[in-house]
Formats: sequence, structure tokens, C-alpha cells
Amino acid sequence: MSKSFKATLAAAFLLLTMTSCMGNSKMPETCEMKLEALTTQQAGPLELSVIASRQLCIVQGKPFDPRPYAARLQVTNKSTSPIEVTYPSGAIAQRAFTQTEVVETLAGQVPTRHKAKIRRPPVNPAKVREEKVSLAPGASHVIPGTPSHMLPIAKMAVNGVAYDGGDVGEPDQWLRRFELTYTSGFSANGARVQVPLTIPLEIVLTPKLEE
Repeated sequence: MSKSFKATLAAAFLLLTMTSCMGNSKMPETCEMKLEALTTQQAGPLELSVIASRQLCIVQGKPFDPRPYAARLQVTNKSTSPIEVTYPSGAIAQRAFTQTEVVETLAGQVPTRHKAKIRRPPVNPAKVREEKVSLAPGASHVIPGTPSHMLPIAKMAVNGVAYDGGDVGEPDQWLRRFELTYTSGFSANGARVQVPLTIPLEIVLTPKLEE
């Protein structure tokens, strides 16, 4: 394994604040990134669904942008009356749907839990805004997620750090499995809706094919 590739991986895993070894889980036969509902939960008259990609597929030496696959919250009105949904935007948009816990599951080991580290700088009241959406019966609205909440190993790629060079060794792919917990933070007809929702995530790293 080249020094540059080792350094990249080490930095990524340090940013994840996880120092455990790679798991011995069976590798997936294919890796596909697509948006789908990974969990759905009822919250009174509302149905909450987290839309995200179950897998992030990183190929060594190729640029990777996880932003299109960042988790977002879909809110659906399951009642027979309109519901007004209000959530923060602007300077505190991340509080409408925030990542609150990261759990790594390793084969044969106790899951490693980490509270998501979210920086909350002082907020200028002038920059605080609210979004208000009136949901008709059966209608849905998507509250966008915050791409920076993606796992730092993916965020590094967004910042222009690409995996390059070297042999990743055995197995031919590396797999890390996580459970990510998000918490909603919006209001429905004036009542606070604060619900934890957990989704699975696999990060699959594939070595660059020799030309």
C-alpha cells in the first residue's frame, strides 16, 4: 500500500473518530448508489421517511461527491385535514434534520457508538428564517439534509481529496457498515415533532483496476 493512500485512509478514519479495524463482513456483490426510503415512521398524522442511499461506492483514484446522496427527510400528511409544517432554514437549517449518532457495526464485535459532533456557532438572529409549507391530505414535502453531516470519509472527497495509488490489499474491496441516527426538528400545526430515525449505511471502497 502506498504511503499516500495510507495517509488518506488514516486521515479519513481519524475524522470519523473511529479507530477500530476493518470488519470481516461478507462483501456485497455489487455496489449501487440510489436514493430510496431507508426507514419510515409514523408521528401522529405525519409519516416520516428518511431518503438516502444505502451504499456509498468509492473507487480508488476516482473523484467522489456524496452530496447528491445526503439523507433528507420526507414528511407526508396521512390525515384528512391540511397540516402546516414549519422548520428552520437559513443559519440554523441543520436543526430541522440533524445527524445525532453514528454506530459502526463490526463482525463479531460490540458496536462502536459515537455522538455526532455538530458545531453550532453563534447564530445571528437576522439570518434565522423559517420555511412554512401547507400539506394537503396525502401530500409530501422534503426537508433537505445537511451534506456536511455525511461521514467525514465521504466529506473528504467533496473537499477534493481523492484516493490514489497503491494496492489496498485483501480483500479486493473494503467494507464498513454503519447505522446513522437522525433527529427531526420541525413543527406541525405548532406542535414540535422531534423523532429519532435510524438508517443503515455501507461504505464500499474498491481498488483502482490496473490499466
